[in-house]
Amino acid sequence: MKSFKRKNPVKNKTRSPLGLYLAFSSIFLKMIVAVGLGVWAGVSLDRFFEVDRRFFSVGCALIGVVVAIYIAYHSSKKLLG
Repeated sequence: MKSFKRKNPVKNKTRSPLGLYLAFSSIFLKMIVAVGLGVWAGVSLDRFFEVDRRFFSVGCALIGVVVAIYIAYHSSKKLLG
């Protein structure tokens, strides 16, 4: 039986420098949003539970950084081929 694989005719698509700049700028903004949401969530949890130390802030900020690295890796992998 034949395997039906899709062929991508535009695989080696070259991008202009402006297009690459805009693409990486959007990746950067996604990373900032991920870290910012992590910090915001951590501070909100610290205030809600009235914790003396900032355990939730540090933990959620680290989760935000990991998510940002994941976003950057997969977006640039998809962008660069």
